This record gives sequence, structure tokens and C-alpha cells, in this order.
Amino acid sequence: MHTSSPSCLRVGPGIPGPCSRRPRGSSGFSLIEVIISIMLVSTVILALATGLLTLQRTTESNRQRQQVQLALGNLSEGVRAMDYLDCGTATAYRSDYGAPASANWTPTRAGMTFEILDVEYWNAASRTFQATCPADDGGAQQLTLKVEWLDSENTTQVVLRR
Repeated sequence: MHTSSPSCLRVGPGIPGPCSRRPRGSSGFSLIEVIISIMLVSTVILALATGLLTLQRTTESNRQRQQVQLALGNLSEGVRAMDYLDCGTATAYRSDYGAPASANWTPTRAGMTFEILDVEYWNAASRTFQATCPADDGGAQQLTLKVEWLDSENTTQVVLRR
């Protein structure tokens, strides 16, 4: 005779009842395997999200730099078209060129600003640009231009000739 509790009876020959345990090596995942898998997948997702955020920041930074570079190119063309001022100063050129809203330069983005930082004068004797205008203006001046927008700025130099 078979003695077992009523809830652990065999259903039939070779068919275990509801109280039977699965033998080792049977299919399925243990709790530890599931937790480790979740941790690995979470780590990969976190790495991907970090990479995407870095890519987004880099893309925005590059976009700003490109806009500043484009505006600087436009500003340079406008300055090259200006009249040459004998021993002209940065202030005189700024005044002659006008404000950013002038017809000479239109910023590519709202809030973009420009500045003529410096003027250096050609010295024919030393064949270099220098900070002070020589007694006889050498006929060439090097202007340093700067454009700023948001977190980006760039400078360039433009040579004006008489």
C-alpha cells in the first residue's frame, strides 16, 4: 500500500503529482540567473543612454560652432568690402561698419554678436604688422574679428588694403 499525504498523490503511473520536485538539470532559470541578466541588460542600456546623451551634446556644440563660423565668414566678407581708413582704429572701423543689425552684417542666429577687436598696421620697413600706426601708413591693416553666440565664439583676421 502506498502511504503519502492526500495532496501529494501520484496522478498515474510515471506521472508525478503536484508535490514532486523537478530533478536537477531540468530547464528554467534560477532567481540568481534572472537577477544577473537584469543587471547586465541594465548596464548595457545605461551605457547606450550615456553614449546617446554625449552624442547629442557634441552635435549641439558642433552646430553652434558651424553657425559661428558661417557668421564669421559673412562678417569677414563685409569687412573686406569696407573703405580703408588711414591709421583706422578698431573703434573707427566699428563705427564705420555699424551695429550687428546694420545692412552690412546680418547674424545667422538671434543673439549673435560681433566685435572688431584689434587693428594692426603694416610696417613696410620691418615687413610685419605692428600695434601702432607708422608715420607713413603702409597701406595694409590687419583687423581681428570675433563672433559670439551662446557658448561658442571664434576669431579671424582680415587684411584690408588701400
